[in-house]
Amino acid sequence: MNYYLVLIFGVKGAAISAITSLFLVVLAYFYLVHDVIFEALKSQSTCKKELILFGIPLTIQAIFESVLFIMAFDALMGR
Repeated sequence: MNYYLVLIFGVKGAAISAITSLFLVVLAYFYLVHDVIFEALKSQSTCKKELILFGIPLTIQAIFESVLFIMAFDALMGR
């Protein structure tokens, strides 16, 4: 997908391809673990709030690191 979009749209095509790929990875991951997530949310727990508040920033950090890595890799490959 990256190859074709770069030919058609240039750098914007690489960005679209990278974002689409990351979105598909997130969807696939959610599909694989959605049963576990919903099962865990249904159970009684005293520390769910703390885990969620701790996990959200880590999730955002992981997403940013992935996006920055892909952008840097595409920039290096584009040179």
